Amino acid sequence: MMKNNLKYQKTERAIKQAVIKLINLEGLSKVTVQQISAYANINRTTFYRHYLDNPDLTAKYRVHMIESLQEIIDQELIATNPQQNPGNPATLFPLFQQIIDFVAADWEFNRAWLGSHGDQETISKVVSLIDHSLKKKLGQVQEQYDLHPTIPMAFAQELIVSQLWSIVKIWLRQAHPLSKDEIIDILIKTRYSSPFELTGVSNIKFNG
Repeated sequence: MMKNNLKYQKTERAIKQAVIKLINLEGLSKVTVQQISAYANINRTTFYRHYLDNPDLTAKYRVHMIESLQEIIDQELIATNPQQNPGNPATLFPLFQQIIDFVAADWEFNRAWLGSHGDQETISKVVSLIDHSLKKKLGQVQEQYDLHPTIPMAFAQELIVSQLWSIVKIWLRQAHPLSKDEIIDILIKTRYSSPFELTGVSNIKFNG
């Protein structure tokens, strides 16, 4: 039984590596069972022991990613204590850090699957999940503090989520990706600095 299980897991890894390669070469929408089987060095019968067809593989990969991210976020939200070291960036933005850690933990797959040639439905669901989680996060903070947003909360939330996802997208596209610590540092700086400060424009001294 254990031997069969190990063999099953080995085949799963081979299929996954094949999917990554094919997304990078062809784009997910063009990937076929025949291609996956060839790149994974398995026959199609073996593939069908794992998945009904290509849409079934896509659906299962999508569900696994969303459920895994949901579990990580839920654990972080339960553990959140807004009053703990509020001035420490490491505890101020733990939700963002968890998301970055999640992406980095399976970098090659996430880079392909969440990239421009990957699964757009997963991307949409991930962004919605982050948006929903941020609402919960803000709700927890509101229970502890009397917030007075400088702009309507709906606008603020949209800016935060879109900015986070924009940074992740750039990270996924980089030929030589920054480390996750560097990305987290960038996210923290975007929370404290204006766009003009980030670009250095605010430091320009004009004569006249």
